[in-house]
Amino acid sequence: MGDNKAFLATPYQEELRWVRNAIASACRRLNIELISVDEQVAAGDVIAGIHQYVRSSDFGYVVITGLNANVMYELGLLHQAGKPTIILSDADTAVPFDLRSAMRLEYDAQTKDEARLTDQVAAVTGQLLRFFDQAERTAIVSGVGRSPTLTAQDIGASVFRVAEFEFEDIKNRAARAMGRTGCATSNIMLLDEGSFRGWRLKAKCAGGSTLIVKVDLNGEAFEIDVQE
Repeated sequence: MGDNKAFLATPYQEELRWVRNAIASACRRLNIELISVDEQVAAGDVIAGIHQYVRSSDFGYVVITGLNANVMYELGLLHQAGKPTIILSDADTAVPFDLRSAMRLEYDAQTKDEARLTDQVAAVTGQLLRFFDQAERTAIVSGVGRSPTLTAQDIGASVFRVAEFEFEDIKNRAARAMGRTGCATSNIMLLDEGSFRGWRLKAKCAGGSTLIVKVDLNGEAFEIDVQE
């Protein structure tokens, strides 16, 4: 059994088998247990199984090529559970606007170079796993991570995006969602709660209320609360 568990959401199409194989090979290289619904869940228990394996995973891989409805549903579950997610797509897939800032790797569907994609997925996964480290997350809050951030050029990909942790932007969007104004960040603390990894941001708002935002490793507001 691997040190971490990763949930795989992908269309089960023969033309994408090489992508799935590359992800599996990268996971073996990094000692990650890869959970695939078609291999783990018995017929008739699919939905319950998906929910269970999403909750028990540390992060996810989602192949959004073709924007398959089942895959997008599983991606939604991963984000709802605050699981950091590596998104993969080909150049022809129109990426939804709300996923364009997420961690995403664009692969070359023309060459179907499985060995190259394996190396790329392994590199991207290594980048994500650095965010699990508390010292790394502390450095991110200060604005300077301990380790260099990968670029598309580093891994030989046409497009690669790392999740962005723009805490002020996340706080401002959360404040608008809760109808609060004049919110000034008072502190950002590491948060490791069960299988959730991220940060807890507190801000003092106009009128004396306190905005509390849990920020996950996708760079999203996982949970928002207001204390009057």
